[in-house]
Amino acid sequence: MEQAYSYHLIEQISYNNSQGAIYIAKNANQASDLAVVKIPKDQKDAQDLFTEFYVLEKLGYHPNIVRLIEFQQQEPCYMALEYAKGQSLISYLKQSENTMNEKWVRYFFKQIISAMEHMHDNCVAHLDMKVDNILIDFNQIQGTISALVADFGMAQPTNKRVFGKVGCFYGPPEVVIERKSIFNLEKADVFACSIILLALLTRHTLGSGEQCKSQLYQLLQKCSGKSHKLWHIYKVSPSHEFQDLFEKMICFDPQERLTFKQISGHPWMQVKDLPSEFEIAQEITRINLVSQKRVDQWKIQSHIHSMNANPQQIKKLKQIE
Repeated sequence: MEQAYSYHLIEQISYNNSQGAIYIAKNANQASDLAVVKIPKDQKDAQDLFTEFYVLEKLGYHPNIVRLIEFQQQEPCYMALEYAKGQSLISYLKQSENTMNEKWVRYFFKQIISAMEHMHDNCVAHLDMKVDNILIDFNQIQGTISALVADFGMAQPTNKRVFGKVGCFYGPPEVVIERKSIFNLEKADVFACSIILLALLTRHTLGSGEQCKSQLYQLLQKCSGKSHKLWHIYKVSPSHEFQDLFEKMICFDPQERLTFKQISGHPWMQVKDLPSEFEIAQEITRINLVSQKRVDQWKIQSHIHSMNANPQQIKKLKQIE
């Protein structure tokens, strides 16, 4: 085990992450695992890590925002965060070929919107909301599954003017299509969350890339004001309340788009139909099995990475994987 200040780095779980190397780590003062992001202080992407630290400090604790444990500015710079055992939302959605029941969509989306409302109440806009930046965690004792908003490297204070700075892939049409340099930051986050809502329902994650972005906006422009075309394409039949919420969030005119408080108060969000305790317990069991398998794969990859490229050893390990 490698020692990094007060943390023992157990396994490296990302080798080419834009923010640097990510490890599962242990600390004597913490009962649970942590995620530690290490990055050279002089590296360009270190600025995103500093931004994330300042934003997480400002926001304080919220059950649906990834929790900051510690930040170290000395070389090598690192940040310790709570470790989400259930992986990212994009991976979670890809595990099933079926569409998600609306009660499960509501279960996760209420948590995401709660986090977003907290952010904007504290004058912070995320500006890079996408399925990749939401983590899934679970607590077997409490019987809960949590959606955690993460990756605040592009976040901005809402009381400042922002000139065209927004995440690449779920950016609002007023920025991506109309190329406006000044825009409403909350409405930009709302638009991005509408794409997340669509992904939750259909389990089509829409991806992250220029080609996917192009296809997404072609689809949205084609279906603007006519969301029934989307449901036909994705072969789903959402409730009228769901369709109403989605259309008011994805509206191409930002002035017509809902605010996060309006989303929280929307009739679809107020419906009491949520997964039962038994259904949540079953899902926790499934996620836990997938999570353990993933950790085993990381251990194999970490071992391969640490070897001196011995072809026979690598071949044997990959057969196990």
